[in-house]
Amino acid sequence: EVTVGSAYPDTWLTLSPLGPARSGQHVVYEVAYGNQGAVPTGSGQLSLTLPADVTFLETSREALVDGKTLTWQLDPLAAHSSPQRITVTGLVAPRVAVGSTLPLTAALSSANAELETANNTVQLKQVVAPHAIWLPGLFAMR
Repeated sequence: EVTVGSAYPDTWLTLSPLGPARSGQHVVYEVAYGNQGAVPTGSGQLSLTLPADVTFLETSREALVDGKTLTWQLDPLAAHSSPQRITVTGLVAPRVAVGSTLPLTAALSSANAELETANNTVQLKQVVAPHAIWLPGLFAMR
């Protein structure tokens, strides 16, 4: 008799900035998630908490917005699913100093039990960058 053992879903999550964060300007983040497990997941939930100094503007997928927290209800994910992606755009407050840190947290949960849950939560700390300076004529071709 051969026993194969149990299979479980294994959802995963990443959170990435899609550009620099600068005071008074838009900032865009991408949340990617999927199931790398051998069995499908049940329905799930994804949440993203924005920093205090970032005002939510829009997202590529409808979310419930409660203060700084965005929540998405997720459909079940197939086994070994391709990544799903959501973008979120916010506005960095104009008073935020260069070098300040903008902390974000994202978390993914599924209705099914998982053995590996360390990859279901992400914390990101983005550093506020200086504004780009354009000096016309400084690098003129001769």
